[in-house]
Amino acid sequence: MKIFLTGGGTGGHVCPAIAIAEALKQAGHEVLFVGTRGGLEARAVPAAGYPIVHLPSRPVSRKLSPGALLSLAVTGAGVV
Repeated sequence: MKIFLTGGGTGGHVCPAIAIAEALKQAGHEVLFVGTRGGLEARAVPAAGYPIVHLPSRPVSRKLSPGALLSLAVTGAGVV
């Protein structure tokens, strides 16, 4: 089975995701990470031996503003 994993930005998200990837790989699954170029995952995932696809993304603001709308647009475009 092919499995996509994501979780980035900090070691608190990336390190557990890599540990899960190890368990999935040992169970015979193929793992691909999805992340950003600017987060910790951009370095840690390839160093752990896993492929990663980079998608454009920006932090999402909890306040309604032009910047928040831009963040949603960039993140949405990355998904498409």
